[in-house]
Amino acid sequence: MGRILYLDDDVQLAELLVRRLEQLGHSMIACSESTEALRLFNDNPQQFDLVLTDMSMPGGSGLEFAQAA
Repeated sequence: MGRILYLDDDVQLAELLVRRLEQLGHSMIACSESTEALRLFNDNPQQFDLVLTDMSMPGGSGLEFAQAA
């Protein structure tokens, strides 16, 4: 299955999604801050099959994260 990077400032929602997708066999990394997610992605972008992001977060939007990535 795939390795997914998930960015969402709603920690409880992120935990719920991580549990569900891991039950389906995916490997998940969840971040609540865009700077952390961007660092992980930039360190090794090939390790991720999919990046999911919340679109509106304090301190930066998902679109800004996607453009930076």
